[in-house]
Amino acid sequence: MKGIFQAAAIVYFAYGGFDNIATMVEETRNPSRDILLGVLGSMSIVTVIYCLMALSPSMIQNYKEMTQTCLTLLHFRV
Repeated sequence: MKGIFQAAAIVYFAYGGFDNIATMVEETRNPSRDILLGVLGSMSIVTVIYCLMALSPSMIQNYKEMTQTCLTLLHFRV
């Protein structure tokens, strides 16, 4: 049940974001350019932040020194 509620919350907020974009179209001067730049810009910023957050644990400590019970490190075993 927990997974169903999490998925429903994600879908709800995703729909809310697209609804905000549709409302924003009415308020821009050049919607075809402005909306595209806004969506691509925000996705780029979020992607860079996500990559930095994923990189930060391995920059703090060497992955070989981390505990062997960490589930994310099981994928990188050699």
